[in-house]
Amino acid sequence: ARDLPQNVDANLGLAESLCKLKRFSEAIAPLRKVTMLSNRNSDAFFLLGVALASVGKKKEASEQLERAMDMRMHDVEFHLRAAGELVAAKQLDEAAKLLARGISFKMQSPQEKARQLCALWLVQEKLGKKDRAAATRASIPRAHKASCDQWRVQVEKGGWR
Repeated sequence: ARDLPQNVDANLGLAESLCKLKRFSEAIAPLRKVTMLSNRNSDAFFLLGVALASVGKKKEASEQLERAMDMRMHDVEFHLRAAGELVAAKQLDEAAKLLARGISFKMQSPQEKARQLCALWLVQEKLGKKDRAAATRASIPRAHKASCDQWRVQVEKGGWR
C-alpha cells in the first residue's frame, strides 16, 4: 500500500488485514482512501463501518454500513453480517436501525424478510425493548418462528455469528 498508494486492492488488503488483527483505528485511513478511489466498493464501506463502530464512532459507522447495504440491497447475508458487526461492537441501537432499513427493501423474498425480522427481534430483546421485540416477533411469519427460536438459542450460546 505504501508503494502503490492509489491502488484500491493494496489498500483494501491492508485494511482487511488490520481489521482481522482487530487494529481497527489503523484500518480507517486505508479504508477511507479506498472509498474515495472506488465509491462503489461495498466491502470497503462495510469494513469502514465495522472499523468506525469498533472505535466508538457509531453515527459515522452506521452511515457507512447503510451505504454498503444500499449497494447490496438484495444481499440479506450481507445485511445480517453488518448488523452482527454492530452487535459485536455493542452498537445495538445502530444494529436495530440497520436491520429495519434492510427489512424495508422491497425486492426480498418472504424468507429473507423473516430472517431479518428474527435478527431485529433478537437485537430489540438485547436492548430491553420488550414491546418492540414482541411486536417484531409477532410479525414473523408462523412458518419461520421455529427457526427464529433455534437461532436465538445459538446466539445465546455462541454469540451473533
